[in-house]
Amino acid sequence: MTGASGAGRLLREGFVASADVVASVSQRQGVDGGRIVDVRLAGGLMFEVLPERGLDLGALWWSGYPVSYRSPQPPGRSQVSTREDGWLTAWGGGMLTTCGVDNIGPARDGYGLHGSHHAIPAEDLQIRRVTRGDHLGVVVSGTVRNVEVFGRRVTLRREIEAWTDTPSVEIRDRITNDGVATVAVPVLYHVNFGSPFISPTSRIEVGPATTIAREVRAEVPDPHELPYPTTEMMEAVFEHRAGESPARERSAAVHSPALGAVARLTWTTASLPRLFQWVWPTRGGWALGLEPANSPLFGPDRDAPHAGAPLLEPGADIITRVTLSIDRTSDALGGARPPSV
Repeated sequence: MTGASGAGRLLREGFVASADVVASVSQRQGVDGGRIVDVRLAGGLMFEVLPERGLDLGALWWSGYPVSYRSPQPPGRSQVSTREDGWLTAWGGGMLTTCGVDNIGPARDGYGLHGSHHAIPAEDLQIRRVTRGDHLGVVVSGTVRNVEVFGRRVTLRREIEAWTDTPSVEIRDRITNDGVATVAVPVLYHVNFGSPFISPTSRIEVGPATTIAREVRAEVPDPHELPYPTTEMMEAVFEHRAGESPARERSAAVHSPALGAVARLTWTTASLPRLFQWVWPTRGGWALGLEPANSPLFGPDRDAPHAGAPLLEPGADIITRVTLSIDRTSDALGGARPPSV
């Protein structure tokens, strides 16, 4: 364990020969040649950063267990179609998929399901190590440009930061309208949990909120508790509306009694006032998504101009921050093994 002395101290006092021993960063190629950045932090998280997928997060592991959802699609795939069904034919899952910044939700106005960010390679990729007291950190940054020759020019500048001895990762985005016209900028952070982190014993806490279902699904009777898998090919979508709140941040938690852990998602409310939840209970799929967003996915708000997305003036920007942290709890079941389903 590095926690007693800190990974930074181990390096500073010569107990390890290189920072890479306790804060490892490496690059490799996916199945189609796309880049994958692997980050492994002593006492922290292990995760993949996908530069060809808009600097989103792929697989993420905590304490030797996978936390993120992985779809039936091959991992490491970088070329993703932006056509209307491109999401469904190529989405590989992962801990974070950024939706937008031209559309979220169903295809509309020529933009595909959940927009095009996930299909745009990042530019100006930088990887650096930083120090904070006795801890070492890794920051991966880059730029993703959503550009049309005779249209929108929106730039997303992202920093992903994580530390040793701290099982959390923070994603910070600055989204800027670099064009000459006012444009709509919808964005949604699709944070995806899979088994064995989630199980039918898992609970979802969203704080005081009014929960609205997109449609009633008997297979998912309670959005705060994951159901057992079903053979029906279906999904359930909810919005958790917290109402007016002066709080600068909002959080939601996913409890994993099977692994004795809780994952907490925290985000900025000024720029991401909405929270959606996606449940895919189908056997062989079985995933949970928590999705902070700035725009509606369904309901009458979706019929507003620009599908209810906020407008960004030329030169203006939106700043967002989303943090995922995982902690141990005392409610493990069966020796940290997921229950049979």
